[in-house]
Amino acid sequence: MRTVVLTAVLSAGILTGCNSTLPSQEEWTQANKFLADNAWDGSKASTGPVLAANSKRKVVRNEQHEAIAGVPLEVGIRWRLNKDCSPLPVKVRIVKPPRYGRAYVQPTNFFLPNRSVDGRGAATMQRCAGLRSTGQAIYYQAPPGKGNYYDHFSIETNTGLRFNYKILVQKPVG
Repeated sequence: MRTVVLTAVLSAGILTGCNSTLPSQEEWTQANKFLADNAWDGSKASTGPVLAANSKRKVVRNEQHEAIAGVPLEVGIRWRLNKDCSPLPVKVRIVKPPRYGRAYVQPTNFFLPNRSVDGRGAATMQRCAGLRSTGQAIYYQAPPGKGNYYDHFSIETNTGLRFNYKILVQKPVG
């Protein structure tokens, strides 16, 4: 964790065109506590095969993204499929909102990738790859004008997947 913090501090110092200050020690501590409580690189994180959607245990995924202050960023799309490649409804809810920015979910159309995020249904995914489908897109937008800080939020799907997002917000250059 110290390496991540040191890397973030050095990265923030290298960025040009930014005059915002780094997060306070209290903000770093709160961010680290959030990540520890939500299995960020912790023992509760999913590293092996993913459990079935009917399992009582939640599957946790952790993702990092970079955003420009004031610009919406799509951090992911969640979807479900039948074996015949037709879309199934999926519900996404924000279980921990971001501290500074805004997270929201919107229906979207997209082309299916070769594999799913959790590795389930490999044969179906290969058969359906490249087809148009529907799902729920997750977006994050930081407030305009400020940068060089981390924000974080979590979503959960009705299939038992939980995603923790860590967003490095950068101030726009110029």
